[in-house]
Amino acid sequence: MAVMRLAEIRDGIVFNVIEVGDDVPAWAAGWPEAGEAMRGWAWDGAIFHAPAPVDPEAARAAWRETRVLSRLEFARGLKAIGILTHDQAMAFIRYEPLPEPITALIATLPEEYRADAEFEMQGARDFPRTHPMWGLICANEGWPENSDVDVLFGWIE
Repeated sequence: MAVMRLAEIRDGIVFNVIEVGDDVPAWAAGWPEAGEAMRGWAWDGAIFHAPAPVDPEAARAAWRETRVLSRLEFARGLKAIGILTHDQAMAFIRYEPLPEPITALIATLPEEYRADAEFEMQGARDFPRTHPMWGLICANEGWPENSDVDVLFGWIE
Protein backbone atom coordinates (compact mmCIF):
# COMPACT_ATOMS: atom_id res chain seq x y z
CA MET A 1 0.00 0.00 0.00
CA ALA A 2 1.41 3.37 -1.02
CA VAL A 3 1.18 6.18 1.52
CA MET A 4 0.30 9.59 0.20
CA ARG A 5 0.27 12.93 2.06
CA LEU A 6 -2.65 15.27 1.27
CA ALA A 7 -2.96 18.90 2.29
CA GLU A 8 -6.12 20.63 3.43
CA ILE A 9 -5.93 24.20 2.17
CA ARG A 10 -7.70 27.16 3.77
CA ASP A 11 -7.25 30.64 2.33
CA GLY A 12 -4.13 29.56 0.44
CA ILE A 13 -2.42 28.12 3.54
CA VAL A 14 -1.90 24.47 4.50
CA PHE A 15 -4.23 23.96 7.45
CA ASN A 16 -3.76 20.22 7.87
CA VAL A 17 -1.80 17.34 6.35
CA ILE A 18 -3.00 13.76 6.45
CA GLU A 19 -1.51 10.48 5.31
CA VAL A 20 -3.74 8.13 3.34
CA GLY A 21 -3.34 4.80 1.59
CA ASP A 22 -4.79 3.81 -1.76
CA ASP A 23 -8.33 4.62 -0.61
CA VAL A 24 -8.61 8.40 -0.30
CA PRO A 25 -11.61 9.42 1.83
CA ALA A 26 -14.27 11.25 -0.16
CA TRP A 27 -13.94 14.32 2.09
CA ALA A 28 -10.24 14.62 1.10
CA ALA A 29 -10.62 13.73 -2.57
CA GLY A 30 -9.92 17.28 -3.79
CA TRP A 31 -6.92 17.91 -1.57
CA PRO A 32 -3.57 18.31 -3.36
CA GLU A 33 -0.67 15.97 -2.70
CA ALA A 34 1.42 17.67 0.00
CA GLY A 35 4.86 16.28 -0.78
CA GLU A 36 7.08 17.76 1.95
CA ALA A 37 4.67 20.61 2.75
CA MET A 38 3.62 21.10 6.36
CA ARG A 39 1.01 23.11 8.23
CA GLY A 40 1.57 26.82 7.62
CA TRP A 41 3.04 26.51 4.12
CA ALA A 42 1.46 28.56 1.32
CA TRP A 43 -0.31 26.99 -1.67
CA ASP A 44 -0.65 29.00 -4.87
CA GLY A 45 -2.83 26.43 -6.63
CA ALA A 46 0.12 24.61 -8.17
CA ILE A 47 3.13 24.75 -5.84
CA PHE A 48 3.67 24.71 -2.08
CA HIS A 49 5.92 27.40 -0.62
CA ALA A 50 7.65 27.14 2.76
CA PRO A 51 7.24 30.14 5.05
CA ALA A 52 10.06 32.66 4.98
CA PRO A 53 12.52 32.30 7.85
CA VAL A 54 11.62 34.51 10.79
CA ASP A 55 14.18 36.83 12.34
CA PRO A 56 13.85 36.06 16.08
CA GLU A 57 14.64 39.63 17.15
CA ALA A 58 12.12 41.10 14.69
CA ALA A 59 9.51 38.60 15.91
CA ARG A 60 10.17 39.57 19.52
CA ALA A 61 10.01 43.30 18.72
CA ALA A 62 6.69 42.86 16.89
CA TRP A 63 5.36 40.77 19.78
CA ARG A 64 6.36 43.46 22.30
CA GLU A 65 4.23 46.00 20.41
CA THR A 66 1.09 44.07 21.31
CA ARG A 67 1.75 43.09 24.93
CA VAL A 68 0.07 44.83 27.85
CA LEU A 69 -0.20 43.68 31.46
CA SER A 70 -3.12 44.65 33.66
CA ARG A 71 -2.29 45.98 37.11
CA LEU A 72 -3.26 42.58 38.55
CA GLU A 73 -1.03 40.68 36.09
CA PHE A 74 1.86 43.06 36.79
CA ALA A 75 1.53 42.61 40.57
CA ARG A 76 1.20 38.85 40.20
CA GLY A 77 4.33 38.76 38.03
CA LEU A 78 6.37 40.87 40.45
CA LYS A 79 5.26 38.56 43.25
CA ALA A 80 6.15 35.45 41.22
CA ILE A 81 9.72 36.64 40.63
CA GLY A 82 10.17 37.61 44.27
CA ILE A 83 10.15 41.40 43.99
CA LEU A 84 6.88 41.87 45.88
CA THR A 85 5.53 39.92 48.82
CA HIS A 86 1.91 38.79 48.79
CA ASP A 87 0.86 41.73 50.99
CA GLN A 88 2.79 44.21 48.84
CA ALA A 89 1.20 42.82 45.66
CA MET A 90 -2.26 43.14 47.24
CA ALA A 91 -1.55 46.75 48.26
CA PHE A 92 -0.39 47.51 44.72
CA ILE A 93 -3.53 46.16 43.06
CA ARG A 94 -5.69 48.12 45.53
CA TYR A 95 -3.93 51.36 44.53
CA GLU A 96 -2.64 51.80 48.08
CA PRO A 97 0.65 53.64 48.62
CA LEU A 98 3.35 52.07 46.49
CA PRO A 99 5.17 49.13 48.06
CA GLU A 100 8.73 49.75 49.20
CA PRO A 101 10.42 47.72 46.41
CA ILE A 102 8.70 49.91 43.81
CA THR A 103 9.51 53.18 45.60
CA ALA A 104 13.10 51.97 45.99
CA LEU A 105 13.25 51.31 42.27
CA ILE A 106 11.84 54.75 41.47
CA ALA A 107 14.49 56.32 43.72
CA THR A 108 17.23 54.72 41.56
CA LEU A 109 15.94 56.30 38.36
CA PRO A 110 17.45 59.50 36.98
CA GLU A 111 15.81 62.50 38.65
CA GLU A 112 13.98 63.59 35.49
CA TYR A 113 12.09 60.26 35.31
CA ARG A 114 11.09 59.84 38.96
CA ALA A 115 7.88 61.91 39.05
CA ASP A 116 6.51 60.31 35.87
CA ALA A 117 7.46 56.84 37.11
CA GLU A 118 5.67 57.49 40.40
CA PHE A 119 2.54 58.68 38.56
CA GLU A 120 2.64 55.65 36.27
CA MET A 121 3.19 53.12 39.03
CA GLN A 122 0.61 54.65 41.32
CA GLY A 123 -2.18 55.25 38.84
CA ALA A 124 -1.80 53.05 35.79
CA ARG A 125 -4.29 50.26 35.17
CA ASP A 126 -2.29 48.84 32.27
CA PHE A 127 1.43 48.47 31.67
CA PRO A 128 2.41 48.20 27.96
CA ARG A 129 5.62 46.27 27.22
CA THR A 130 6.81 49.08 24.95
CA HIS A 131 6.76 51.68 27.73
CA PRO A 132 10.26 53.22 28.03
CA MET A 133 10.17 52.68 31.79
CA TRP A 134 10.95 48.98 31.24
CA GLY A 135 14.40 49.86 29.92
CA LEU A 136 15.07 51.92 33.02
CA ILE A 137 13.79 49.14 35.27
CA CYS A 138 15.93 46.52 33.56
CA ALA A 139 19.03 48.67 33.96
CA ASN A 140 18.78 48.39 37.77
CA GLU A 141 20.68 45.67 39.58
CA GLY A 142 18.37 43.15 41.22
CA TRP A 143 15.52 43.83 38.82
CA PRO A 144 14.67 41.63 35.84
CA GLU A 145 16.62 41.65 32.60
CA ASN A 146 14.73 42.52 29.39
CA SER A 147 14.36 38.82 28.56
CA ASP A 148 12.90 38.18 32.03
CA VAL A 149 10.40 41.02 31.55
CA ASP A 150 9.39 39.43 28.25
CA VAL A 151 8.64 36.19 30.11
CA LEU A 152 6.60 38.19 32.61
CA PHE A 153 4.56 39.44 29.64
CA GLY A 154 4.10 35.91 28.28
CA TRP A 155 7.00 35.41 25.84
CA ILE A 156 7.80 31.73 25.30
CA GLU A 157 11.15 30.77 23.77
